[in-house]
Amino acid sequence: MTRKEIIQAFLNGTHNAQGRNALSIRNGALYSYNLKIAEYVRSYQGLTITSGAILIYNYQRDGIGFYSMTTSHHVGMIKRMVTGVNIITNVAPV
Repeated sequence: MTRKEIIQAFLNGTHNAQGRNALSIRNGALYSYNLKIAEYVRSYQGLTITSGAILIYNYQRDGIGFYSMTTSHHVGMIKRMVTGVNIITNVAPV
């Protein structure tokens, strides 16, 4: 699968898929290499989100910190492709 196909599969709710270029979906979360870069959440910091949201771990210079060029590219792709849902970015994973 291409990077775009992997991200589209993630947005469509696929729980597991392996693509080229180190982008994959594992247990419903999107990974760049072994680094989780996005996941669906129903609550965040004690707030319930009724329609759900996509939590994007923004490993870019303008986010929580640069990790690698490839991961930065993957994060940029998911940020551009997400539409019509709640989006939470610039948070560090716990």
